[in-house]
Amino acid sequence: ADRTRSVISFYGQDVAIEASSAFMQRASAELTKKPLAFHYGKKGGEITELQGQIRHEMIDVISGIGFDLVPAIVSSVAIITYLVVIDWRLALSLGSGIIVYVAYTAWMTPKVIESQKARNAAQRKFGSFGWDSLRNILVVKSTTNEPLVASTLADYSVEYMRAVRADARIDRGVMNTQNAIIAASSFATILIAAQSISAGTSTYGRLTAVTAYIFAIFGYIRFIQWQIRALIRMSASHATVSALLAEPAEDFTSGREARLTGAIEFKHVRFRYREDRSALEDVTFAVKAGEHIAIVGESGEGKTTLVDLLGRYYEPQSGAMRFDGVDAKEINLSSLRSQMAYVPQDITLFHETLGFNIRYGRPGATMEEVREAARLAHLNDFIAKLPDGMDTLVGERGLKLSGGERQ
Repeated sequence: ADRTRSVISFYGQDVAIEASSAFMQRASAELTKKPLAFHYGKKGGEITELQGQIRHEMIDVISGIGFDLVPAIVSSVAIITYLVVIDWRLALSLGSGIIVYVAYTAWMTPKVIESQKARNAAQRKFGSFGWDSLRNILVVKSTTNEPLVASTLADYSVEYMRAVRADARIDRGVMNTQNAIIAASSFATILIAAQSISAGTSTYGRLTAVTAYIFAIFGYIRFIQWQIRALIRMSASHATVSALLAEPAEDFTSGREARLTGAIEFKHVRFRYREDRSALEDVTFAVKAGEHIAIVGESGEGKTTLVDLLGRYYEPQSGAMRFDGVDAKEINLSSLRSQMAYVPQDITLFHETLGFNIRYGRPGATMEEVREAARLAHLNDFIAKLPDGMDTLVGERGLKLSGGERQ
């Protein structure tokens, strides 16, 4: 039996890890399809924390419910059935206790879920700030703000522990009531069995068996209770992830493929990040194919916003953008962006090899094409000085390279 349970547990864990990984793969891929406004409005660290959190919770729930909970339920039903054969009153007493237990748990579940959501939110806030501080470690150190980071983490830790204690109070109250239901049902069932002995319709051996069954079935019920708690925790996290995934994604399928020559026209374009703050107002200009232009202006005057609109990372509130005389909204989004090269001021690379980052713009490029791209970018001498050449890891966000090298 122990060997069988060990085998079931092993495969249950394997199935749970595979299922949770598949879910996270789909969720992460779906998040990349969200518009830029979605990502700029969220903390990357918070989403990362949430993904890690729900992955572990899914493993616990899938392995527990799929491979442990079902046998526990089957065993409980078998015990109730046997008690019906012995004495229907015993089954009625024990079954009534189980029904009350389940009904109370269902009634309290919404409150428990809200408590779990608050706890999870506090945990993500705490963890994401730590992640954000490490991600921006250069800013932290250049401003000597290590003490500020430490004090902010301490404040968030206090908030998290406050949420943990509030959740624990609700959890403790639910468990105490559940335990009281179990105790009352057990006492009533044993009392019925004892009365049967007094009436001469039962034996002490049967009383012993009934007592053992009571402890066994409520052992299963307690196990089921823990599985339900795990399911509630996962439900709270899953609701948060589902809300993120339900937000509108960019449309990569509609529109026509277009081979662009480079002619661009803005007509009375208006864009605001917030209704009370104008970024671009009534912008009109035209650029001919093959022309080289520079957009100059002071910080905050909308230069980056204008470029973001060109790639349709944002959509204007009014006005029109045209490429080769075709309205931008009529052009397939993937087709449009694949014909643009965008080099922002703040260059961020993947913490992968130089070769990976160079090839990223065209994943199917051969190594010869990667080397040619490096030559055209005047990187040959730089790469030749590196011990691992193209296989050199560039570091988190490319910080092992200078700004010019990253560009």
